[in-house]
Amino acid sequence: MKNLFFELKTNKEYNYLLLFFFKYHFLTQLDCLVDIVVIDKPNKKARFTIIYSLLSFTYNNRFFVKIIINELSKVFSLYSIFSGSNWYEREVWDMFGIFFKNHPDLRRILTDYNFKGFPLKKDFPLTGFLEVFYSTIENNLFYKSVKLTQAYRVFLLEKLCH
Repeated sequence: MKNLFFELKTNKEYNYLLLFFFKYHFLTQLDCLVDIVVIDKPNKKARFTIIYSLLSFTYNNRFFVKIIINELSKVFSLYSIFSGSNWYEREVWDMFGIFFKNHPDLRRILTDYNFKGFPLKKDFPLTGFLEVFYSTIENNLFYKSVKLTQAYRVFLLEKLCH
């Protein structure tokens, strides 16, 4: 059977119902949530695009369900439909700050629990806010605010060119 791709765009209020339907309907049988992808466009009012990548082993089809939300929107968790979404939703929360309603364990997964901000948002500073250091004397971690110096380097291009 040929591999088919489908792309659907839906409202955030209907994503749970739509994906529930796709999983259990006999013509789609989307068994597996492959991935959750987030695209951040900070200059738009609805800055986040969430793309759910789904796979049907029975029909060898791939579905991509896309929702567009703003920064303060909450999205329904798919954990009760696809238990594998637990890790994906935690990663999206940790990296972008998108909150999932009814998620059983929504906490940081890739960054430290004391981490401030969401590092994959386009408006996150490149250096972050805090640096982590390990003290061998105290045998403990400690945090220090990032301070960037504005020291300019002097390049002697004349010497390199000759």
